[in-house]
Amino acid sequence: MHKISEILNNTVGARPFLSSALAGWEGILLEEYHLAACNLGEYETPYFRLTLQLSGALPIEFRQGDQLYKTCMSPGSICFTPRGVRHGVSWQKYREVLHITLAPSLVTEVLSDYLVRPQANFIIQKGIKDEQVFHLGLALRSELQAGNPSGPLYADLISRALIAHLATRYAAHTTATQLHQGGLTRRTLRQITDYFQTYLAEPITLRQLAELVQLNPYHLARAFNRCRIHWAHSSKPCSKAGSSGNAE
Repeated sequence: MHKISEILNNTVGARPFLSSALAGWEGILLEEYHLAACNLGEYETPYFRLTLQLSGALPIEFRQGDQLYKTCMSPGSICFTPRGVRHGVSWQKYREVLHITLAPSLVTEVLSDYLVRPQANFIIQKGIKDEQVFHLGLALRSELQAGNPSGPLYADLISRALIAHLATRYAAHTTATQLHQGGLTRRTLRQITDYFQTYLAEPITLRQLAELVQLNPYHLARAFNRCRIHWAHSSKPCSKAGSSGNAE
């Protein structure tokens, strides 16, 4: 999970300004870099990688073999590189970026829960705008800046939502299953709340909560996020008429 760190450190002497390496997050590594002008030779990563531009508007050059692609990266722009893609990149101005590295094992696990075909063919993206990816990245960054108060559970929820979004938008020839569209019932929310209160001092994983309420981990993450948004507006638990605590 530290391939990008090694490349940047060896090439430009850059070390991460912020890193989740010691946060206990599984399957995901978030790092913030403040980078001077640089020319990175071609390399291949065994991981899935997102680059989110935080500041600085500048042209970027990507190289894949004898092909050269130029784009402009501005704050909010992202690049997505699937595993196994070999390319180089260069820029000529100072920039601040977030690197999000995703383990193939976590990607496969989420796709198995979410898609009919767990082996998706992802398509490289260069300098695009995707507000959902950008805001999920900022949410992880904020969690880390705050000292990781939610523990690994929050990062697990966000990373799964992020992978599902990437599969929906940037994977070819995949078919999504029907998702559970409701939020969480009051009974399910109470189960989760009671569990947190009982085991507050212990590490809690998404899979533990999913087994507790008999939901698929990805569906639980989606439903939990729906409730979190609802709470922000109404301060009341969300539920959908006719939904049940173990519906998928």
